[in-house]
Amino acid sequence: MSVDLRLHRALDRSTHLVFGRGPSPDDFVGHIVVVAVAPAPAVRMSVGAAYATAVAVLAPGAAIAIRAEYRSEVERPLVGVARDRAQVAQAYLSSQTERFQQAVSATHSTRTRYQSAALRTAFAGAAFQDAAPAACGLAGVFQASAPMFADAAASWQDAASSHQVLASRFGEAQAASSHVGGRWQDTIRYLRAVTTAAQEAIARAMAIRQHAGPAQQILLRQAGRWQDAWGPRPGRTAVVVPPTPGRYIPPPGNAVDLLFDTLLTRSTHLIFGRDGLPVPAPILVPVLEAYYVFNTITLARADSGVEIPARGLAVGISRDGPHWTWSAVIPGGARALVARNPDPVELIAVVNGLEMRLLAENSERDRRHGADWLRVSGRSRSAWLSEQYAPKEARSNLTALNAQQLADAVLTVNGVSIGWALDWQIVDWLVPAGAWSHYGTHMEALARLAEAGGGYLQADPAAQRIAVLPHYPALPWHWPSATPDIVLPEDIVEVERTLTADQPEYNAVYVIGQSAAGRRDRVLRAGSAADRLAPQVVDALATDPIMTRARGGTVLAEGGAQSRISLRLPVLPETGLILPGRMIEYSAEGITRRGLTRSLQGEWSHPELWQTVEIEVRD
Repeated sequence: MSVDLRLHRALDRSTHLVFGRGPSPDDFVGHIVVVAVAPAPAVRMSVGAAYATAVAVLAPGAAIAIRAEYRSEVERPLVGVARDRAQVAQAYLSSQTERFQQAVSATHSTRTRYQSAALRTAFAGAAFQDAAPAACGLAGVFQASAPMFADAAASWQDAASSHQVLASRFGEAQAASSHVGGRWQDTIRYLRAVTTAAQEAIARAMAIRQHAGPAQQILLRQAGRWQDAWGPRPGRTAVVVPPTPGRYIPPPGNAVDLLFDTLLTRSTHLIFGRDGLPVPAPILVPVLEAYYVFNTITLARADSGVEIPARGLAVGISRDGPHWTWSAVIPGGARALVARNPDPVELIAVVNGLEMRLLAENSERDRRHGADWLRVSGRSRSAWLSEQYAPKEARSNLTALNAQQLADAVLTVNGVSIGWALDWQIVDWLVPAGAWSHYGTHMEALARLAEAGGGYLQADPAAQRIAVLPHYPALPWHWPSATPDIVLPEDIVEVERTLTADQPEYNAVYVIGQSAAGRRDRVLRAGSAADRLAPQVVDALATDPIMTRARGGTVLAEGGAQSRISLRLPVLPETGLILPGRMIEYSAEGITRRGLTRSLQGEWSHPELWQTVEIEVRD
C-alpha cells in the first residue's frame, strides 16, 4: 500500500500519527510498512535534516503498526498534523506550551493586566476604586432627578384632550353670522366700502308714495294671513306650512333706482342695509329709596358639571387686553377639581345669569393651622388663541383683500375655520396684495389688524367670538351731543378714585404707509388750525383714506385734559356687568359727567357682589 502524506504544520513534540478513531494499538495484529514520499510542501517551512517517523494506524477491529520514513532532497521540518479534521483531544501538561492557564490569586505587585479586585487604600495607585458618596454639587455630572412640572424640560409628553378647534384640520361646522358666506347680507352701520347692488327694502315715509286715504281700524282676524291655532278637530287635518319670506331679487342688469330723501351731509359713501332704524334708548337706572339685588354665583367644571365650592370670585376685563381674567378661593380639598392634566381645566362661572368660560391656569396654596385654601386664577377660553397654547404662523396676502377678510382668514387653518367668529365693528378698508405680513398667534394677528384701524379686541365671556371695537365710537369733542348707553343716578354710584391723566393735545397728525400703494395723509380736527402736529404714524396697512382717518382720529382723541374715575356700584339687573367701551353718564356731587368705560372688575364675597368700572372722562 502506497500512501502520500501531505504535512501542513511543523512538528512540535510527537512523531506518532494516529488515523481514525478505532481501538488502541494493543489490538493490532500484523505489521504494515508504509513508505511515503511527500511532495514539496505548499507552505513555508524551515530547512532541516531528514526525519524518521513511526506511524501507528488504528483501524476498527485490528491493530496495525506502521513505520513511515520521510525522505526529502531538501532539508525541511515535518509538520505533525493529522489529516483528519477532528480527533479525540488528549490532555497535555499546561506548563509546556499552553498560552492560557487557570488564573490564580496574585499579590498586588503582580503585573497581570486583569485580576480580582481587592480593597485598596486611596494612595495605592489604583486608577479605579469604589466611588464614595459626594455632594451633588462637587463633581457629579448626573444625579437623581427631582419631580418637576411637566413643561420644565420635556419635549414630548402624553397627549391630552385639547380644544378641537386648535389643531383639527377639519371640524364640525358651526353656525356663523350671515355675513360669513352670504352673497347678500345685513351690513354693519358704519361700513363704507360696500358696493352691493341689492339690498333689503327699508321703510319709507307713507307720505311719499301713499295714494290711499286715512286707514280705518279693522278687526285683526279680517286682515291676518294666519290666526291663533286651535286643537285638531275630529277627522283628518292637513298641515299647512307658512311660506318663508322670499329674498329680494334685483332686476335684470342690476338696474336699481335709488330714491334719496335726505340731503347730502359730508360723505359720498352709500350705506346699504337696515339703516334708519331707531337708535336704542339709553338704559335708565331709576332712583329708588332702596335697591334689592339677589346675587347668584356658581362655579363648576365644564366637562362634568361638578360644582366647585368657591368662597370668593373675582372677574375682570380691560381695553388693554382681549381676555377676561379671574381668580377664586376654594378649599384645599377641592384642588383635584382644578388640577392641570396637563392642559388647564375649563370651568363655567355664572354671575347673576351671565355665563363665563374660564381656564384654571395657575394655583397658589395657603395652608395654615386649621385652614387650607387654594387660590386659582386664569383667563377666559380666548386664551386658546394666544401664546402658550396657539402656534405662531406667518401670514400674508397674495391678493388684494379687505382688512375684515384678512381677520377672518386669521381664524382659519388651511382655509378651514377653527370655530371662532369675528364681530368686526371698526372701519373696513382695502389692503393691496403684499401689504399684509405678520408672524404670530391668532390673537396677535387680530390685535395687529385692530390696531391699524384704531380699534382693540374684546373676547366674549362664554361664546367663541372676538369683537373688534373702536377706541372711540364717538370722538371726545362729540360726547356732549352723543347718546349715552347707561345713565346712572347719583345715589347708586360710589366714586372710589379720581386720577388725572392729562395728555398732550394735538389737532393734526400724518399717517404714512410703507408700500408702493401706501398713503401719506394728514388727519386734522375739523374747525381747528391744525398747527399742533402729533408724532407721525407709520403703518404698512395705511393704504386707504378710510383707514388713515380712523387711525389719525384715534391719535388725536387720546390727547387733552382727562381723568380716570373709578365708580363702584352693585350689579343691577338693568345694567349687568358694564363692559369696556360703553358710554356712561353719571352724577356726583351735583355734577353730571360722561365718559367711556375702560376696565371692569367684579368681586363677589358671599353674599355681596360689586363691580368697579374705570371711566375716561374729559375735563
